Amino acid sequence: ALWLIFPIIFYAGIKYSGNSLTFLTTLITIYLSFPISLAGHIINDIFDYDIDKQNPRKHSFIYGAVVEPKYHKKLHIFAFILAAPLFVMIWMTGSLVSLLSLFGIAFIAYFYGAPPIRLKDKGPLDSISNGIAYFFLTFLMGYAINGDLSVFPVQVYWLTFWVIGFHAL
Repeated sequence: ALWLIFPIIFYAGIKYSGNSLTFLTTLITIYLSFPISLAGHIINDIFDYDIDKQNPRKHSFIYGAVVEPKYHKKLHIFAFILAAPLFVMIWMTGSLVSLLSLFGIAFIAYFYGAPPIRLKDKGPLDSISNGIAYFFLTFLMGYAINGDLSVFPVQVYWLTFWVIGFHAL
């Protein structure tokens, strides 16, 4: 159910700004679910190959798969192609802050597992990056489409700290 996190938090940002879903933001919300989750999992599986091949759970369809190195380059490209429509849709909203938020999310999502940064191996940066990408930037991306940034809710900062703490646990 982790693939529901992005669309729920994005939608919360839109609603908290006092706006409603439009056709475009509905498409973005839907796209933030499975397609973006798949892109992120592809990147994770590419860079966790050595770890995954030792994990018995990864040898069943339920917990993912071990992605053989011969497929890494094609899957890497596929993950970027899968993410590209989201950048176009966010650009179409006309919100520079939303677009910058998406770039921040993409940077953190990619380098969470990819070298040379590989945030997942650098506690507490793994928890901090999750709080920022999965909650703060995702909420901001929705809020900034039509919301007044001068009254950005302070509760979002507190909830970001909560997400960081929850991840750290």
